[in-house]
Amino acid sequence: MAQSICIDFGSTYTKVALRNDWNSPGTLATFSQFGRTPEAQICVPSIVCESRRGKMSKWYYFNEAADLRPGEGIIVYRNWKSHFSTPQPEPDPDLLTAAGKFFPELRKLCSMHPVLKEFIDAPTRLCVPDFGRLGVWKTWLQTILCSAGWNCKGQFLLTEPEANLIGALTCGRNSVWTPPKTNSTSLQIRMMRMFDGDSGLLGKARDAMLFHRDDKRYSALIIDVGAYTTDCGLISWEDVSSGEFNSQNIQTKSDEIGVRDLDNDLLGALGQDCKNLRDEMSFSEFERMKMALLLGKEYSVVMNGKPRVIGGAEEKDRIGSVVMNFGARIVAVVDAFLKHKAHGRVDTVVLTGGGTLIPGVNEVLKNRFSGAGSHVVELGGQMFLNSKLDQDLSRDDRLARNQLLVRGASAVGGASVYFDTKGGTLEIDQ
Repeated sequence: MAQSICIDFGSTYTKVALRNDWNSPGTLATFSQFGRTPEAQICVPSIVCESRRGKMSKWYYFNEAADLRPGEGIIVYRNWKSHFSTPQPEPDPDLLTAAGKFFPELRKLCSMHPVLKEFIDAPTRLCVPDFGRLGVWKTWLQTILCSAGWNCKGQFLLTEPEANLIGALTCGRNSVWTPPKTNSTSLQIRMMRMFDGDSGLLGKARDAMLFHRDDKRYSALIIDVGAYTTDCGLISWEDVSSGEFNSQNIQTKSDEIGVRDLDNDLLGALGQDCKNLRDEMSFSEFERMKMALLLGKEYSVVMNGKPRVIGGAEEKDRIGSVVMNFGARIVAVVDAFLKHKAHGRVDTVVLTGGGTLIPGVNEVLKNRFSGAGSHVVELGGQMFLNSKLDQDLSRDDRLARNQLLVRGASAVGGASVYFDTKGGTLEIDQ
């Protein structure tokens, strides 16, 4: 089919994207009830909550669940994506419970969306970490999603780093054609147009080739620091002077380190009286506190009936050290990936994911790769704004789109025609 839905199932937030035709751009679904800003409106909290009162049980989802504190008959299922790290084919009961409640409710939410509701039965893909164990999870995930009503037939699982790479570097563009002077009537992907050979990514590739003169190779590294994993994707072309861009080589990997680990370190830096704050607070309150502390601000809470100001001078120094150490751990993960996957220099480094927006982490990553001679860009910044293919959008509209891609590139990429190919030709329902 020409339509495709992709669910980027995140540990903290889930994003949904739609492609409604072969040549239509992938777009992120926005839900006004989840916040005032466009960035908040694409983020569906990956949280469900059960409230037990005697023999009665009531379930809450998304923002409602995020505002509830655990305890006194309230069970909050959050960070349940972490169960994907186990190699066992039998998932944890908590994971089955949370997934069995979350995905039907997500479909109900999308069925009420003004655009998605028209395509709710389109083939659906799901992004999961690249731990090399897709086969372990496929059967039960397919059962849960299909039971919830999603159309998950065939190869519906995608790895997050590959989907993120495609979404980030194409900015959601899709382009297919029937090549002239051929006998084929099948549609084929127009990769050069999707990656934008005029003045976008591949324009950067040609600039790099001219700078290095005799070296015609070009590669771009995508780093996505999420709540649960850090995903690395590397795309390279051996000869960008040829104009043949269907021969890209892609390497990907997910590592089990993310902002969740920073949360643990952050609580450890605040002292014994704060070690259980995450379990005592609602998800929403903890996120507000964390963002204040990471921005160098103080945050007031009530603990044991007494006011407590968190993030004072002494704690602020410890928090700064924790953030810099976390950034160094992310750099070590990326360096290990490059050691095994990269062959030669990395020309462009693109930063995505909420973790790369944290000031200290952002600084460490930029310093690491700028010092190595790479061109470091943030997807929500100025790169990708000069594409001749996007002239139907104003510069402000393109910047707004790219800022959403910082968090939503995996969902947009997963909906791409790139994943509809079989032997280079699109699978078209007759």
